[in-house]
Amino acid sequence: GKQLGAFDPPGDYRRPCISPDGKTIAIDLRDQQTGTFDIWLFDVARGVRSRFTANPAEDTAPVWSPDSRRIIYSSDRANPSGSRLYQKNVSGTGSEEEVSQIITAGNLTDWSKDGQYLLFGKQNQNGNFDLRVLPLFGDMQPRLFLDAEFNRRSGRFSPDGKWIAYASNDTGTVEIYVQSFPTPGKQVQISKGGGRMPVWRGDGKELFYLSPDRKPMAVMVSDGESFTVGEPKPLFAADIGSNRVDEHPYDVSADGQRFLILRPTGEIVSTPFTVVLNWMAEVKK
Repeated sequence: GKQLGAFDPPGDYRRPCISPDGKTIAIDLRDQQTGTFDIWLFDVARGVRSRFTANPAEDTAPVWSPDSRRIIYSSDRANPSGSRLYQKNVSGTGSEEEVSQIITAGNLTDWSKDGQYLLFGKQNQNGNFDLRVLPLFGDMQPRLFLDAEFNRRSGRFSPDGKWIAYASNDTGTVEIYVQSFPTPGKQVQISKGGGRMPVWRGDGKELFYLSPDRKPMAVMVSDGESFTVGEPKPLFAADIGSNRVDEHPYDVSADGQRFLILRPTGEIVSTPFTVVLNWMAEVKK
């Protein structure tokens, strides 16, 4: 739990996402002038940041391609009431390409390591979220993976693509579960006493998640003849961001040894506003 460093300057950051090669961090950052989010990139080795998107609309929820060369993200530039997916090369070459008009902002959660599928959540009329996959081949039509009988969020593909970890309130308490992919099988519970926002270790042998009091937890797993689960263990004390659903306030390096976490600085960053008194009198003029 020892802090190794921090990226400056502080700001309203959300959804940090480490590239598969570990060299770059993509993250949402709110512009204090416009109040909207754009995506920024941090160079891990140099400790400097650069803007990745620059639009008056919201660009959020970056997800890396398996080769670390592209990012898919949500943007409401075409329709403020419903976002579309775009992809863009990290190198800056080429233009943005629209991927899908189906997924709404914040619901895209992962890109499979074989590059074939996107994982996202979709809300039904009862307010619950199901888990769906969008193939990036063929007719590119989304299909249901797990229905919305319960509220299922924060889905993540295992590195070998055989499993999906997610949070669900099946028991009335939000816990972490795993299901086989592409065909769902028996649901395996990972956490005890509550859990949110799962992240796999790079070799697929360990799962991390946040406890209800926002402490990082770790569980050893194995997918031999059957999916086996070890005992959840707390890692270190940390005030990790918030528990906003689908807004992961942390990510983990591929080897599982370093955590990138969002922590409050104690500074309050606010956008100024103007109060107009007796404005009806001004209207009558």
